Amino acid sequence: MNSNRFTTGLLLALLGSIAFSGKAIIVKLAYRYGVDAVTLLMYRMLFALPFLPSWRGGPVAAKRL
Repeated sequence: MNSNRFTTGLLLALLGSIAFSGKAIIVKLAYRYGVDAVTLLMYRMLFALPFLPSWRGGPVAAKRL
């Protein structure tokens, strides 16, 4: 069981680092096509919105909304 949790944590850390570095590439491409910073922030917050209830308190918090 401990090995399974370690593997899951390692994969999540790897996925997070890839997503974090990919964000800079996406921003550079968006700036190239004339997208302003406020629009990029709006899209970033809209993308993160569905994940916030589950991150804050688990499935119980998501059911309350």
